[in-house]
Amino acid sequence: MRPTLEPIDRSQRIPASYNQEERILTAAASHTQNNIVTLGLHLHGGVTADALAVALDRLVARHDALRLTFSVDTEGARLHVANTPAVGFAVRSVESLAPTKRFAHGLAMLAEEASAPFDVTTGPLIRAGLVRLCDTEHLIGIAVDHMIIDGRSSEILLRDLLALLRRARGGPEADLPDLPVQFPDWAVWERRHLTGAVHERLSAYWRTALEGITALPASGLADPACDRRPIGVRTQRLAFDGDVWARLTAAARTLRVSPFTMLSAVLKAAVYRRRSLRQPDDVASDVTVFGAVANRAEQALDDAVGYFSNSVVMRTDVSGDPGLDELVHRESRMLLSAMAHGDLPHPLVAREVSPELYGIRFRPGAEVPQYLNFDMPKTRPAGPFSIDGLRADIVGIPVVELPRSGLRLIAHPLLDGVRIDARYRTDRFTGTWIASLLSDYRRLLVAWSEKPAARLSAIAAE
Repeated sequence: MRPTLEPIDRSQRIPASYNQEERILTAAASHTQNNIVTLGLHLHGGVTADALAVALDRLVARHDALRLTFSVDTEGARLHVANTPAVGFAVRSVESLAPTKRFAHGLAMLAEEASAPFDVTTGPLIRAGLVRLCDTEHLIGIAVDHMIIDGRSSEILLRDLLALLRRARGGPEADLPDLPVQFPDWAVWERRHLTGAVHERLSAYWRTALEGITALPASGLADPACDRRPIGVRTQRLAFDGDVWARLTAAARTLRVSPFTMLSAVLKAAVYRRRSLRQPDDVASDVTVFGAVANRAEQALDDAVGYFSNSVVMRTDVSGDPGLDELVHRESRMLLSAMAHGDLPHPLVAREVSPELYGIRFRPGAEVPQYLNFDMPKTRPAGPFSIDGLRADIVGIPVVELPRSGLRLIAHPLLDGVRIDARYRTDRFTGTWIASLLSDYRRLLVAWSEKPAARLSAIAAE
């Protein structure tokens, strides 16, 4: 039986979550761009720095997770909740530049500010910047340490900030949902939940699911043409919309699976074929991908900000020359099972299966296995937002993220399709190799959207 998630006495010692503790104990002082989450807004309409400062203070006062700092004691990592809001806030102007250059220059300024490291022991772990483009246009950039925020939290943060900004500009009281519990309450609940028989049941599942591989299994993907050039990051994109996307989603409905399940299954088929080309006589029958689950099973967490999400290893058998229906059903069964056992944080899975890999993703200079990341946000950010004569468009702050694993694919939902971004390290893959992988991925998706019963071997490879 799961313990009740309820508010705790904040005067007690509050443990960091297991995911937070992994980073704190292995590399609390290290800094990479991967540790920073950036959010950007392009505002059309009048706004003042004072109004934004008030909205930010109220936002941080509302969410305890945004006031966290961390330390280590004899029991492990712990968190502290500051009583008063503290947000680093800088104001800039690019009005002196030519109008055509202001937007790009403003984004670059916000990116530079966002790239500065956070100190998890002193905080604050959130800061913001306002760039004035002209009287009626502004850019807002927010940088948050990943230690205190996840993907769903980013959506909540933007929603709440805009509601509070409306109030700070003289509008009505912000109509925001109550927060019956917050992240510190959940951090204590997590420790109570993952004990005894529950911990052993979840651990036993992952020991069986990952038998023969590690908690960070290498993808088996390699580019023989890569000459180990200097480390950098590049992005290639693949998009599906119109008739192709309509056929793909229709196939998903027929097979009673989500679009993510279908995209994930077909990606694994493409990976399997890529490995087969390199090692035709010695290729594993399964493909593993590193992904994430929201980990918000408790309804009381629906509107809370915090780092709740959990990484999971998704391992699927692709042998036997399956058609789309069989491959997708295998993927669906695996995903349902993995999510049912997703309460166990990946750091604890690593300690059970591969203790030598605990914290390796955060250790400075560590040789991280070349695993493959694949994620698809459950929802697309709403927008543009309109609040009392102020329109806000979501924009990306161009801070470079260097995939620790070497290759990360992110499927972004669009209004009538999907865009897949492939971010790769230039010291491990060439652009030509990535383009070839994406081309084969497209070919498989298109072919199976037309003939779902076709066997994998019947679809021409790149």
